[in-house]
Amino acid sequence: MLKVYTDGGSRGNPGDSAIGVVICDKSDNILFQFAVYIGNQDTNNMAEYKAVIAASQILQENYPGENNVIFHSDSKLVVNQFNGKWRIKKLHLRKLNSRVVHNIQHLSSVKFKWVTRQHPKIMLADALLNEKLDEHLLDNML
Repeated sequence: MLKVYTDGGSRGNPGDSAIGVVICDKSDNILFQFAVYIGNQDTNNMAEYKAVIAASQILQENYPGENNVIFHSDSKLVVNQFNGKWRIKKLHLRKLNSRVVHNIQHLSSVKFKWVTRQHPKIMLADALLNEKLDEHLLDNML
């Protein structure tokens, strides 16, 4: 079993955005962590979805034999939409949701769980993405 923690953030909403992903084993030991600047046109919700997309792609490429995954996010929108509690009204979010569904279809057990922003692994994902945002802004100032 793998635990995946994702976070996406946008400064400006839409604005400069980045994602952070932390993948852990069942004991919450970090196996992989990743962050990337994703551009300057995304909203917070789009960044949150793109973090889940990136995590699902990392799982496909690096953990092909793993079939039991729990995604954790501090985005109630993302979690409730994946769990079918909330409709996906916006077309652009439906498209992002479909990409995740496609990427995780090979998994036998997938759960999406909401956690607070204060969860240590979400805080790590948030710190990673904010570091990427800061790096990008600094690079553009020079």
